[in-house]
Parts: sequence; structure tokens; C-alpha cells
Amino acid sequence: MKFLRKLRYKSLKNSKLSNYLGYAIGEILLVVIGIFIAIQVNEIYEQKKQDTEGDKILRSLLTEFKLNQSQLDGLISDYIWVYDSADYLIGNYGEQLNEIPRRTLDSLMGGILYVPEYYPSESVYNLAISTGKYDLIKNDSLKIAISNTIGLLPLYKMTSRRVEDVTFNRLHKIIDDEGYLMKDILGGRLTSFGKYREQTPKHDYSSIFENIEFENTLELRRICTADILAVSRMIKESQDNAIFKIEKELNK
Repeated sequence: MKFLRKLRYKSLKNSKLSNYLGYAIGEILLVVIGIFIAIQVNEIYEQKKQDTEGDKILRSLLTEFKLNQSQLDGLISDYIWVYDSADYLIGNYGEQLNEIPRRTLDSLMGGILYVPEYYPSESVYNLAISTGKYDLIKNDSLKIAISNTIGLLPLYKMTSRRVEDVTFNRLHKIIDDEGYLMKDILGGRLTSFGKYREQTPKHDYSSIFENIEFENTLELRRICTADILAVSRMIKESQDNAIFKIEKELNK
């Protein structure tokens, strides 16, 4: 740049206008090129910075999804037990129930009255959305996979509320009305109070199994358990896909 200035000054001094203009234009071009290069370097730096931020978000999402997946595996296992308990009781309803060992019946009753809990974390996703950093994830297919997983959670919550209603507001009430202590059934022991107080300590479930409302509610329990199992498996499949895509993106 200094060299061009000297030549431009010398040309002006020697009254060589054409040379002066040529050197002036050259100097301007160098300035423009310098600015262009600086802009490109800055854009590359900003892009790398954004890529780094995007990777941080993906790593946090990966950790969150894996923790949710671990919790979900336990949930599905528990709900399989609940479903199998309801299915077994319905399949053996009637006189066949009297042939089932008492300890097995205790376990089956505990199964239909148990409601597994699932509290997936959404904090990383929600924070990325609220701060606008979710857009730093450039892979559209990956973003769709992540959003699909999060989008299934409201369906799970709705299905879970139905399970809770059938279990707590119907099954528990029927058993309470029959005079059995819920805590003893859920604890694997059955005692009674009220109208059964004068009976011998070893009571059976005959009065509950003769209750038509209990039989109908038990069938409803099986149906809504099948529903929540289906939703849970959908979430697991979607989350597996999101985890796979995140790991693939981070390993590029």
C-alpha cells in the first residue's frame, strides 16, 4: 500500500496523470480486497462460533434425551407388568380366580392399582427455543426428529391422566367401598376394616370379584394401560431416532 502511494505521488509530481489514476485505482482495489477478506474471515469466525454453540445445544439435548430414555425404559417395563396383571385377572375372571394362589392374587391386585410415573426433562429444548438458539441447529431433519419427540409428550400426559382417573378415582374407590385397606393391598398384604372387621384375618377377594363395576373398570384399566404403553413406545422410538441423528451430527 505504501509502495503504491509513493508511485502515485511520484506520478503526480511528474505530471503523469494516467499513471497516477492507475496507481490510485490499484490502491482502492487493494483496500476493497482487504475489506472483503476481513468480512470473509469474520463470517467464518462467526459461523464457527455458531457451530460451536449449536454443538453445545446438541450435546445437552443428547444428555437430556438419554436420561429420559433410561426413565422411559423403566416406565414401559412397569406398564407391561400392570397390563399383564389386568389381562390375567380378566382372563381368569369367575370361579378360576379361586384357584389362583393368594400370594399371586396379591401381586396381581397390586399391579392393577399401581401407576408408574414418568417425568421427562424438557428444560434444554425449552431454553433453546426461548433464547432463539434452537435455530443454530442447521440440520432440518435433525430438528424435525427432536421436535417430533417433544411433540409426543402432551399426548403422553393426556393418556396418563386417563390412567390416573381410572385407577385412583374408580378402582381405588371400589376397593375402599368394599372395605379393604389400599395400603395393605399395595404393600402385598390384605387386611380389612369396617364391615369385614369381625371376619378372620385371612380374607379373600371374593366380594371385590363379585362386583360388576369392578369387572367393568378392570377392563377399562386394561384398555387405557394398552393405550399408554403404545404412546410410551412411540416416544421411545422417536427418541431413539433423535438420539441417533444427534450423535451422527456431532460425529461429522
